[in-house]
Amino acid sequence: MYIVFVVLPLVVLAASVLGWFLFRRWYVVPLLTLVTLLVLTYTQFNSSFLIWAVFFPVYSAAISILLRQFSLLRNRKKTV
Repeated sequence: MYIVFVVLPLVVLAASVLGWFLFRRWYVVPLLTLVTLLVLTYTQFNSSFLIWAVFFPVYSAAISILLRQFSLLRNRKKTV
């Protein structure tokens, strides 16, 4: 349970922030997170991990969209 409640949220948070600055697309890291966690669900974990494999991409998308909104807001303030 330590992995689900501590490690994965921190990894997803870091990957979302890093992915936003690398790709500048909000959907790239959530898709990578979904694919990675689905593969891990069926290879390393059992099927009860599937709910987390759905939750963490949603969490990643929320972080990416927030970063996108902050970036757009910051760019709008620079031009004014």
